[in-house]
Amino acid sequence: MKVILMDPSQPQKLLINKDTNFPCLVIDNWYSAEEEKAVWKELDFYTNKDKFYRSENTVTATDSNGNSLSSSFRTYIDRVFRDATRDSTIVKLREKLRTDKFYSTIEEAIPMGRIFKDTNASSNLISYYEENDYYDEHVDIFLFTVLIWFHKTPKLYTGGDLYLKDSDTKIISKHNRLCVFPCYYKHQVTPIEWTQKPDELGHGRYTITHFYYTTPSGKIDE
Repeated sequence: MKVILMDPSQPQKLLINKDTNFPCLVIDNWYSAEEEKAVWKELDFYTNKDKFYRSENTVTATDSNGNSLSSSFRTYIDRVFRDATRDSTIVKLREKLRTDKFYSTIEEAIPMGRIFKDTNASSNLISYYEENDYYDEHVDIFLFTVLIWFHKTPKLYTGGDLYLKDSDTKIISKHNRLCVFPCYYKHQVTPIEWTQKPDELGHGRYTITHFYYTTPSGKIDE
C-alpha cells in the first residue's frame, strides 16, 4: 500500500499522483487562516444532534441488500439554508475551485480534470466521524468528488483515512487537506478509533464534500 505524506515544511503543497491509472489531486492548507476560522464557525453550528443525522438514515451508497455502507453523522448544507449560496461560508468558498489556477492544476493532475471547468452544479455535504465510524468501499454517482478534512487540535483519534482501491493508495485525512478525484474511483474511509475519548461531539473527523456534476439546463452553481 502506498502512503501519501505531504511535506510539512511547505505552506501549501500540491501532490499529483501520476504513478497510477487512477491519479488524484491533493492540496494541503486549502483554506487560508481567515477562511479556516469561518469554516470552523459553520462546522460548530452543525455539530449537535438537532442538525446531525446518522448516515444509516440518509442517502448513502448501499450494499446488494440495500443496507448503508456508511456509519457516521452527516448533514446536507443545501437543506439547512434557504439559500446556501448566500448563507453558507463553506458553499461560498467553492469559488476557490472556480479559478483558472485550479482549472489548470486539476487538468495537469487528472485527465478527466479537463472537464471540471464545464461542470455547472454541485451537492454539498458535511460528514462527521467518531469511534467506529467508517465508509465501506463505494463509488459516487456524480462526476468529481471534492473532499476537505478538518479536525481539532490535539487530534484525539486514529483512522479516518481515504483508501483508493484502484490504485492501492492511502491518503491521510490531514486537517485542512483537499483531495479531488473522479467519482467512479472505488474509495472508502478507514474506521475511526479514539486515542482519548472526549466528553462531547466535535473532536472527531469532519469532511466537507462537494460533488460536482453537469446539468443540461444551464449554470445553476454560481
